Amino acid sequence: MVKEYSRSAADTHKCNKPELLRPFPVLMQTVDYLLNLFNGHKDRQQRVTSSNFSSTFLFVSDRLRAVRQDMIMQNLNSTQTITLMEKMLPFYLETDGVCKMATCFGYNSKLHDFQLEECFGRWYEELNASTTSQADPTSRFVYISWKVIRRSVFSHQKSDIVV
Repeated sequence: MVKEYSRSAADTHKCNKPELLRPFPVLMQTVDYLLNLFNGHKDRQQRVTSSNFSSTFLFVSDRLRAVRQDMIMQNLNSTQTITLMEKMLPFYLETDGVCKMATCFGYNSKLHDFQLEECFGRWYEELNASTTSQADPTSRFVYISWKVIRRSVFSHQKSDIVV
């Protein structure tokens, strides 16, 4: 079930209707569906300026945001949250690079940076809070690399990169 993102203030009825929230298995299926939809764009480097790429990118980005909203409202456990974040992060990392190097219609770098920071932040928090979950080694490496790059770009900010 793919749902559009809506701001919490405008959508407070969800709190009163838990049946509108998708359970973890449905969130997993939704993320898989969205990523498959996006991954259908082979050779993204050359097609990033096409309206089809932009439409798909904006659709997937919005719907992944709605997944995170449902995840937060349900207060999923650490293992489930880590699993969802590790599925979403490659999309945000890839589109961050691709859309910054080319003109991608509808791409908002501030919003995208915020969403990437939000995903990494939640992943990191849940990983540290969990006594049973372990990070995928690739995700751990990417997180450390991302923090080092951000630290070198924003050298005036102190950053903790211990994972």
